Amino acid sequence: MASHLLAIVGPLGFWEITIILVIVLLVFGPKGLPKLARSLGQAMREFRDAASRMTDSISREAEEDSRRERSRQEDRELPGPSGHPHPEEDTPEETRPAAEPEQADKPKSEEDPESAARTSDPPR
Repeated sequence: MASHLLAIVGPLGFWEITIILVIVLLVFGPKGLPKLARSLGQAMREFRDAASRMTDSISREAEEDSRRERSRQEDRELPGPSGHPHPEEDTPEETRPAAEPEQADKPKSEEDPESAARTSDPPR
């Protein structure tokens, strides 16, 4: 938006800047100008500090992520206790074989005697 405004107004010349400074002097007065300049400088300093902290934080996070990725890569390349790399870490959860229930081969009547009594077929 500022670039559109600059395109309409054009570059500021000497007289435009002088008029702006005179208006600021009239609005704030000679005693208010040092306070205005001080608060403006302080705001700029705080903005710069916040921007540098944000940049440092982002770079630290990026370094930490790359370290984690290298660590995962090294863990995948190291052989497991059987002497083979860990294939299950590389295999997504959906493609791994499902664990079979332990009591799948037992008939229903052995699992739950009450369920056998509730069946529609009476025992013979």
